[in-house]
Amino acid sequence: MLNTLFVAGSAATCATLFGAMSAYGFSRLSFAGKPFLYTALISTIAIPPMVALGPIFLAYNQLGLLDTHIGLILVFMSEAIPLAF
Repeated sequence: MLNTLFVAGSAATCATLFGAMSAYGFSRLSFAGKPFLYTALISTIAIPPMVALGPIFLAYNQLGLLDTHIGLILVFMSEAIPLAF
């Protein structure tokens, strides 16, 4: 139970913070490539998580992040940031 609370709480908190910072930047700042970057970020919602599972596993295997809390938090954050945006 404590592991679940730690991982889910950390991922939700970090995704909310990063989503809020990026939303503020997109709404208030003007920069080159803004429409393309916004479209790319929003379009990641349409990608099923199972499609990215193979490359994530290979990268985590090389980085030594398999079976770690930080690896699990990063995966959950990557799925939640476009929704928090």
